[in-house]
Amino acid sequence: MKRAAVYCRVSSAKQAEEGHSLAEQETRCRAFVASQGWELADEHVYVERGVSGAKSSRPALDAMRDAAEHRAFDVLVGGDVDRIGRSAVDTLNLLDRLDELGITPLDTTGRSYSAADPGARMTRGVIALAAQYERDMLAERVRRSVPGKRARGSYNGGPRPYGYDFGPSGSGLVVNEPEAVVVRRIFR
Repeated sequence: MKRAAVYCRVSSAKQAEEGHSLAEQETRCRAFVASQGWELADEHVYVERGVSGAKSSRPALDAMRDAAEHRAFDVLVGGDVDRIGRSAVDTLNLLDRLDELGITPLDTTGRSYSAADPGARMTRGVIALAAQYERDMLAERVRRSVPGKRARGSYNGGPRPYGYDFGPSGSGLVVNEPEAVVVRRIFR
């Protein structure tokens, strides 16, 4: 009987908190594994909550990579190959290593991303490049929006600064008067 592992990821903490696709990814992966009659141990379900695929080192990915090196599973099932990462080089290097270890990467439709099949090898390359392109374009759009937001006095993101609250509908920051008293005292 084949031993399976599952890898699921969402990029932002907000997506993880709101359950966007993470539970659905895991459900689809588990259902596919069960439909194949494969064994799936809970310790081989790797779930990355709110961690960018641009990072080459992530807790669940690193744990999965370590288990793969110990040949703890034979197939890796993920919702889509772009869940592995948003860096084409990192994704392709990991998929190549899985091939070297004899581990078959699959999606929930049963599509193989193994390099043993030339078409699958091409497909994984195209998908990895498309995922990186998507990430790079999003980053570029954010970079282009910063000067305009700054000029309008809008908030550019990050944690709420002490002395302010988020305005209605994310319209920026508004003074939190009780905290502002403390801030003013600090700067006197």
